[in-house]
Amino acid sequence: MRQTDQWPRIGEIDPASAVSEAYRALRTHIRFALGDADGQAICITSCAASEGRSLTAANLAIAMAREGRNTLLIDADMRKPVLHRIFRTDGFGGLVRALERPHAWKQEVVPTGFDRLSLLSAGGHQKEPADLLAGGAFRELLAEARETFDAIILDTPPLLPYADGRIAAARSDGVILVVGAGKVKRRQAKLALGHLHQVGANVLGMVVNG
Repeated sequence: MRQTDQWPRIGEIDPASAVSEAYRALRTHIRFALGDADGQAICITSCAASEGRSLTAANLAIAMAREGRNTLLIDADMRKPVLHRIFRTDGFGGLVRALERPHAWKQEVVPTGFDRLSLLSAGGHQKEPADLLAGGAFRELLAEARETFDAIILDTPPLLPYADGRIAAARSDGVILVVGAGKVKRRQAKLALGHLHQVGANVLGMVVNG
């Protein structure tokens, strides 16, 4: 398996498969939970690393776009970003540069090869990414993105080791918690949900991956 093929995207999966249907079901769950209003930001997070969070975010964004919604996928994981690899873009600039120049953030958005789906990659590693997400520039970026796109999907770092995901969750309209089957203990999941409730996040549900 080539390195670029280790993350299968829903566009490369049989549309009639159970995997494709699972993402369509997730899309439908979110629509009924939040309604059909445009510009809604959905945060995809997890308890720990390697639970399938980024793959879930990517495939959910593709499913949203296939529904006809103009969708922006944001890689808010400036610690270990992978969305630029999933969509085979260069990964330069991205969210890091957009937060430095919030008035010109649209210049950092790139096409993904899927109709109606755009990507704002993380743009590289940062020592203090939580501070960047807590600042006014990120709030301003999301506000403008809500006016431009029908749906916004945020991929964040895991909740337990870092504060970044909690910040992004608090500024989103809804949160999906991805839990890796056999990887996370019940107490860890409860602790992660506690972190989300502490910041007032609107938890829509959980995805058990694997």
